[in-house]
Amino acid sequence: MDGCNSDPKDMDVGFPTFGAALAATGRPMIYQCEWPLYQGGAGMTPNYTAIREHCNLWRNFYDVQDNWNNIQGIIDHYGDDKDGFLEFGGPGGWNDPDMLVIGNFGLSYDQSKAQMALWVIFAAPLLMSNDLRTIRPEFKDILQHPAVLKVAQDPLGRPGRRVARKEHIDFFTRPIHPLYRGKHSYAVVIFNRWDMGGVPLTVSFTPSFLGLGDDCVFAVSDIYDGQVLGRFKSGDTIRVKVNPMGVRLLRVNIVQVLKTKTHVDGGMGGDVINPGKTGWRGD
Repeated sequence: MDGCNSDPKDMDVGFPTFGAALAATGRPMIYQCEWPLYQGGAGMTPNYTAIREHCNLWRNFYDVQDNWNNIQGIIDHYGDDKDGFLEFGGPGGWNDPDMLVIGNFGLSYDQSKAQMALWVIFAAPLLMSNDLRTIRPEFKDILQHPAVLKVAQDPLGRPGRRVARKEHIDFFTRPIHPLYRGKHSYAVVIFNRWDMGGVPLTVSFTPSFLGLGDDCVFAVSDIYDGQVLGRFKSGDTIRVKVNPMGVRLLRVNIVQVLKTKTHVDGGMGGDVINPGKTGWRGD
């Protein structure tokens, strides 16, 4: 339900009242509210406790457009999480960053993989906006990728968040299954914001740098291409290349809890090699 031409001050009553009317019909419906979008735009602080109580989905940022600048603006809004809205997402109620524009006209292949990966990290509803009659196979493959959808549908249902930033690179993590001795596995996105380089950036990081724990061993693989990167302790370095305006979407499965913790400085362990500054380095 939109909020056009209504007073945001009335929405704390209006949206619950409309939701109650929908529930009274006795018919199964999903109630999507733009309650926090309009209140936030009016300088108000949305009451996400009430929003979650009365709505199944809620929009909290501007409408999606079929262009990269708009998509990156939504990603930044969710990364900044200024209203603390991410913590309210989960089974029964979901933050909605708006539709996927994958398979339309405005995004490249790498940008499309980036939108899909980050919407999955945010535990967002995956609502398509394309023409299924004409969508190209490579974009269809992104939308139907079984391993990506497995993360999207992880029963834990907890949204991820941005946990670190380095030169041109944003790091996001989302807790997922499997669990081992009460500790989570993670989906990790390494997002390359660099739009002027023309070459991939080489990104190095440790599990500890991402806050994944200092007493664990993880099995790491690339979700999109299935590449197995290996097993890593908290202080071990993982190194990947990330295309401009693209992502690496990793599954970081916990496989062991060590008896003793490894002391690792969580502020260390992240590095970006920029060929524009360092010169080309081969593999």
